[in-house]
Amino acid sequence: MIHDVTQRALRDFAARCRRLPPLANRKAGLHALFVGPAGAGKQRAVDGLADRLGLDVQRVKLGAIQKKYEAGTERRLAKMLAQAEHKAVVLLFDEADALFGKRLDDDGADESSGKAVAEFLVRRLGFYRGVAVVTTDLSTDISSELRRRMDCVIDFHA
Repeated sequence: MIHDVTQRALRDFAARCRRLPPLANRKAGLHALFVGPAGAGKQRAVDGLADRLGLDVQRVKLGAIQKKYEAGTERRLAKMLAQAEHKAVVLLFDEADALFGKRLDDDGADESSGKAVAEFLVRRLGFYRGVAVVTTDLSTDISSELRRRMDCVIDFHA
């Protein structure tokens, strides 16, 4: 069961998305961060958002992409974002904890590859003209840079 405050925030975000101009005329899209524990309804909310907008959901599991394509992650993400901009989809970046858990705020040398990918994705999302949702189970541990770049941060509670 999604709380009333969260449902209201989701309706507001959906309304903002509906007011976007047609994709060909957009200079910027809308991007949201859904934060909450597993089982809180983040996935269900993304599906509901897509239904309200009459769009499909294109899921991107960030943890799997980074592990599977370590060296070419940025290139693959850039290609995926470019292709998604030409489709009518809600682009869902799932498992963001894998990339964004304070990595942009920390300077750990052993995380330099993950940090570079996270920085790239945050920068590139700033230019993404579609609707994108990033989900995470983390709350205070998510990087402040990611939070600042989102148009909307919606908290989910189990």
